[in-house]
Amino acid sequence: MSANDAPAADDATCETCEYPLAGLPAENGMVRCPECGRMNRLESHAARGPRSGRLLVAVADSFVVAITLFSFGWGWAIGVTLLLALFWIGVALARGAIATREWTR
Repeated sequence: MSANDAPAADDATCETCEYPLAGLPAENGMVRCPECGRMNRLESHAARGPRSGRLLVAVADSFVVAITLFSFGWGWAIGVTLLLALFWIGVALARGAIATREWTR
């Protein structure tokens, strides 16, 4: 068993649903959450660091929408908000932060 295949640390949780991943088997430094199916990197919360990036993105997006609102009006601000939301949903899907499951049976 290599270091990348060691069980998840005691404080490891799923980045999507916060399910505790302690002791689950790993493959190539990744562990699958049994709750939502997301593949998570084996890092403790201390190694990941604070999640202040989300706040920074939210503030930056808010400024973009506010500037659009004051410059072009409500119609443009709503459109820009929808485009930003679609963009960040796409980013989350690409990262695997949103668990996708087969909806048809």
